[in-house]
Amino acid sequence: MSDEQAAEEAVEEVAAEPTAEERAMENGWRPKEEWQGDPEEWVDAKQFNFRGELMDRIKAQNKQLHKATSEIQALKTNYQQFQEHTKQLAEVELKKQLQQLKDVKKQALEENDYDTVVEVDEKVADLKAAQKEAPPTQPEQPALDPEIAAWIEANPWYNDDPVKRGAADAVFDQTKAANPDKSVSELLKEVGNIVEARFETPKRTNNNPITASSTGGKPAKRGPSHHDLSDEQRKVGKTFVDSGAIKNLTEYAKQLAEIGGLNA
Repeated sequence: MSDEQAAEEAVEEVAAEPTAEERAMENGWRPKEEWQGDPEEWVDAKQFNFRGELMDRIKAQNKQLHKATSEIQALKTNYQQFQEHTKQLAEVELKKQLQQLKDVKKQALEENDYDTVVEVDEKVADLKAAQKEAPPTQPEQPALDPEIAAWIEANPWYNDDPVKRGAADAVFDQTKAANPDKSVSELLKEVGNIVEARFETPKRTNNNPITASSTGGKPAKRGPSHHDLSDEQRKVGKTFVDSGAIKNLTEYAKQLAEIGGLNA
């Protein structure tokens, strides 16, 4: 045999695929004569490898499913939060317009300008009619679990603060998915603890003499900015900014201030 033929056979031997028995033994399989468990539970190497590959595929699919479910839940939560946010902004804007029309009507009455009074009344009627005809932003919710209803009644911030409510819903869903055996009361207790911890932010003071008032020595007033957002509000606002719904966090802070949702 020539040196060239010997080299080719050596390469073929190195490149040869491991046998089913070799692959199985690497993962803990043992031949029947070495098996120390229940004889009825022993399987051959081919069956052992098939089961292992099947389990690997199931684990990979479960991981992908969990990731997809988490992403869908995050999108759903962000959508609901922004939907509620825009609804409250629309309500504030409607109140502003009605107040402006009220002021115009008052002035028109003082000047005996009845044509303007009629025009204002028509516009007010149009605004109120449009509000009634607007479709609901969310479908009617089914009856709540009694424990959840009692928890909401004991935590009024859930209905008063849409941002905290969105955070609580997300935490509840995530905690329930991670701990399916926990009771509703245990889940609600954990939700309350997590949300309260996330929304606890120390109040800042401004001791900068440059921004202080020249007369009273108090800090000069400024408009709402991203510095006024809590960690959770900043997180929610960032999802709106990333989706293009809001220009930046400062704009989000101003909107929250308009609907009374900005932290003091």
